[in-house]
Formats: sequence, C-alpha cells, structure tokens
Amino acid sequence: MEVRLSAIKALLSNCNMLESLSFKRCWNSDKFDLGEEEHTGLRKLVLDKCRFEFDVFKVNAPDLKIFQYCGLMNFFITEIHSPAMEEANIDFSPEYGFEGLGHPLYNLVENLFIVRVLTVCSFVLQVIPTGPELLGFQSGMLVQHLILKTALHKNEFLGITFFLNSCTMLECLTIDLCSEKDLFDYEAPFVFNRKRFWSDNVGVYESLSLSLEVVEINGFSGTENELLVLMYFIANGDMLKRISINMLEDDSGRTMEPQIRENAEFLLTVPRASTNLEISIC
Repeated sequence: MEVRLSAIKALLSNCNMLESLSFKRCWNSDKFDLGEEEHTGLRKLVLDKCRFEFDVFKVNAPDLKIFQYCGLMNFFITEIHSPAMEEANIDFSPEYGFEGLGHPLYNLVENLFIVRVLTVCSFVLQVIPTGPELLGFQSGMLVQHLILKTALHKNEFLGITFFLNSCTMLECLTIDLCSEKDLFDYEAPFVFNRKRFWSDNVGVYESLSLSLEVVEINGFSGTENELLVLMYFIANGDMLKRISINMLEDDSGRTMEPQIRENAEFLLTVPRASTNLEISIC
C-alpha cells in the first residue's frame, strides 16, 4: 500500500507505546525523514522491499535496538540517531549495479558503527571499498558478531577485508554462503591475483590477533575460494577457539557430493596459529 510520510509521523506521535514498526512492499514519493522529533518508544524498524522515492534517510529513535533494511540503495544522505542500536541487517540484493554508490553506502554503514551484530550482503561487500576509504573505517566499528551473506567470489574479497579491518572487537564471524551477486558494471579498485590475495594483499588484522574466537561457515561446498578464505583464518587467527564447517546439503539433509567432505577435511591439515583451535565438520 501507499504510505505517506505524514501518515507515518502521525502514527508515531499518536502511538507513544509503539515498539515495532515494519513496512513491507510499501511505497510513496516522500523523503524518509523521521529526524525532526525523537521517537522514544520505537525499538525495531524494518523496511522490506519498499519503493520509497527518497534520497534522504533520517531516523531519530534513541532507543531503537534493531534496524533491518532490504531494498534498493536509493538514498544519499543518511542520519541515524539511535545510540542504543544493537543489531542491523542491510540487504541490497535487489540492486544490479554499483556506479556512484560507494560514498552513500559508506556513510550508511558508518552510521551503524555502534551495533554489536551486523549483517551485510554481497552488494555491500563489493561496493563499500569504492567509497572514500578502501581499507576500512578509520574510527573502527564496535561489531562483535559479523554475518556475511556472500558467495566468497573474488569481487567480494576487498569488502570482506574492509570489515575485518574495521571490526577491531570482532568475536564471531558467520559466513552464510549464497548464490553469486553479479553487478554488471563492477570494477575492482585494483587488480589482484585471486589465488594469492589472502597471502599477498591481506595482513593480520587486530581482530584476528586479539578478539576473534569463532568462525562459522554455512553451506560449504568445497570451492577453491572457500578453502583459501578458511586457510587464511586458520593460519592467522591467534585467538580462534572454533571453526564450524557446515556443509551444503540437499533437500533430504545429505551432503551433496563426497568431495565436499574431503575438501573440508583437508583444512584439518593446515598449520594453526591458535593451539586452542578446534575445527568441526558437519
């Protein structure tokens, strides 16, 4: 349905006890500007595949704890005043190109630096290094659990290292493998060798040396890129206690190919930086 900004503001002002507000497949032609007044009751805000024609996104909800967005990256000014936010999920999977979106995406994610749990999609991983900083946020993020929706395609490698460098307090990394997101106009900031990227272009980030304890990968299919990424964590994660490899299964719950388990078991032979590391395969 169509939902005007005036209707949203009226709803929030008249329902002071409203804690959860979700918009699914809504549309309007207004800027999404809820920054004029504090909305102290709001705890959760969800925008799911809406077609708001805004280029400005502002939210002033000091007690907001959960923010979820799925849709197009069509806002260029972002102001989120929510110092209590704990969890954010940003999903731009409907996007098909990235030209000119690096800076606004960088600004959006920077507004979420305070969250403890952050979920990002393949689009974010591919586009954010094209913003004002290639290597990460200078001030860092407070993220403790980072969830990546990724194909571990080489176009996502720079974005993965961007977040590893930014999340200096990271304790848990979850990799949810999904189908590859192909952006038709993607251009890498620089050319690199895919097979040597994790050894030649990546250092040992602060989180790997001081805080990262758990790495979990879901939907493991044994591809070379998956092995390269996991080998990097095994060889450099000084504080790692557990790596969980959950293999790709068919509809009946069975591993699809015997080779998948063989590739996973190869990781048991990789020299480990942490003497406390346990690797589980299931």
